[in-house]
Amino acid sequence: MSPHLVLAEQGSVNRVWNAAESMQAGKPVWTGDAIHRGRTIEDIVHATWIPGQEAPDLARPRHGGPLSYRILALQCNQPLLESLPTRLRGLDPYEVITPHQISRPWDADQWIVNR
Repeated sequence: MSPHLVLAEQGSVNRVWNAAESMQAGKPVWTGDAIHRGRTIEDIVHATWIPGQEAPDLARPRHGGPLSYRILALQCNQPLLESLPTRLRGLDPYEVITPHQISRPWDADQWIVNR
């Protein structure tokens, strides 16, 4: 398991959480065109990433560590994931949009559910 998976999941939850709270406050983090609406992550990545492109710097691990540590770190993300439905309550997940560093706007479904 790649250390990137732990960081990517934490980043995804953080982005969706922030976008949901911002929408509830009337200040959406993304107001542009939802150019990827209805597309799968695989389709978006295929269309927007250059073959062999690396993850953005903020999602690149700074240290390694044993597999057992990475597995536990990923499991520690579970309470964050389980809290998201509460944060999204009353919002349309397709309208909770925040930009990806490479592919631009993804909605909450694409960030979390569609992974």
